[in-house]
Amino acid sequence: MRDQYGNPVVVGTDTTVALSSTSSGALFATVAGGTPVTSVTINAGSSTQGFYYGDTKAGSPTITASSSGLTSATQAETITAGAAIKLVFTSSAFTSTTSNSARNPVMVQLQDQYGNAAPATSNVTVGLASTSTGARFAATSGGSSVTSVTISTGATGTT
Repeated sequence: MRDQYGNPVVVGTDTTVALSSTSSGALFATVAGGTPVTSVTINAGSSTQGFYYGDTKAGSPTITASSSGLTSATQAETITAGAAIKLVFTSSAFTSTTSNSARNPVMVQLQDQYGNAAPATSNVTVGLASTSTGARFAATSGGSSVTSVTISTGATGTT
C-alpha cells in the first residue's frame, strides 16, 4: 500500500486484495507453483503482500490488484508461448471435386502444451501423407508435387 506521494503505508487491519487478469488463462498463487487464489491479504502492520502470476495463454494481459476504497494497481505482462510440442491443422476441412492439381490450402501450425502458436527453434520438416491413394500435395496452388514442407526457424506454421 502507498499514499498519494508513493510512500509505503502500514495497514491497521487485515486488507483483502482481489487479483484479476484480462487473460482467461491467468493463475495467481501465494507461493511459486502453489494452489491458485483470487485474492491475497495484506496483514495488519504491513504495507505489502507478494503473489505469483502465471498464464497458459500467450499474449499481453494486464493484471489488476484491487481493494474496496483504494485505487487499483495495474501492470502489463508479456507471456510468450512455451516450447512447441505438437503439430495441428489450423485450416478447416474442405470438400473438393476430383482434380489432378492441389488447389485447397491446408495450414499446419506448431503449438505448445496449452495450444498457443509456438515458434520453431530450428527448421521443422513436416512429412505429408493421406489415406487417399490419389492425394497430391504442393507447396503452392497448382505447383509441383511435394512430400514435405518446412516450418522455418522463428515461424509458427506453413501452408
